[in-house]
Amino acid sequence: KRLWNQTREVNYLGEGALTLGYNDFLLHLFVHMASHMAYCGFGVRQLLDVVVMIEREGHKINWDAFYEDLKKCNIDRFGMLI
Repeated sequence: KRLWNQTREVNYLGEGALTLGYNDFLLHLFVHMASHMAYCGFGVRQLLDVVVMIEREGHKINWDAFYEDLKKCNIDRFGMLI
């Protein structure tokens, strides 16, 4: 329910679409990286996705809530290293 309440609308090729909110999208990137790290490692592209997201939208992220979400996913140590 929280995910749906925090979605945002984006324009893609002239059409409106819903996407995850800023915190949830960044959390998705971290969980995706952590899952790859557990099995086969992750690449520079995945790391760059995080860098670009933070550079462009970092001011819109609730960092305290994001850290709490990392803890809930049990990847807070991984997240802080990244």
